[in-house]
Amino acid sequence: MSNLNKKKISKILDIGLSFLFLDSAKVLKKKECAIGQYKIKRSHWTFSSHLLKDPIFPGALLVEIMCQTAMLIIYKDIEKYYSAKGFLRAVNIDFKNTLKRKISPIKIRSEAKKISQKRGISNYKVKITSLNNKTVFAEGEITHFVPLKFVKKK
Repeated sequence: MSNLNKKKISKILDIGLSFLFLDSAKVLKKKECAIGQYKIKRSHWTFSSHLLKDPIFPGALLVEIMCQTAMLIIYKDIEKYYSAKGFLRAVNIDFKNTLKRKISPIKIRSEAKKISQKRGISNYKVKITSLNNKTVFAEGEITHFVPLKFVKKK
C-alpha cells in the first residue's frame, strides 16, 4: 500500500495542482484498487460558475475524479509492461445523486477497482461516495487501452 499526497499524485498523473481533484490517495496493490479523497468546500469555484440558481458540482468533474483515481492504479499496473501510458477508451458512468452546494463542505471518496486486464485493455469499476453518510453520487466503469506496439521488449 502506498499513501500519496497531492504533490505525489500530481507527479504520477502528470497533472497540475490546479486541475487535480484528489487531496490524498492510497494504492492498494494486493486488492488491485485505488482510493482517493477530495474535500469540496462551499467556496469551490464551480459553485459560482455552474447552475447559478441552485449550484451543483459538475458531473463531468465527478467523472474526472474517478478517472484520476483509476489512473493511479492503472499506471502502477502497466508501467512494467508498456512504454506508454495509453488512453481512456470508454467511460460509462451512472449518476445517482447530485452534489449540491448546500451540502458542502463535504469530503468525497473515490474508488477504482480492477475488473480485468488483457492485451493492453484494462477495465475498472469506479464509484464516488460521501465519507460522511455513504451517499453514492456516481458509479460505473472505465476502460483503458495501451496499443500493443508499446509492449516493452524483454
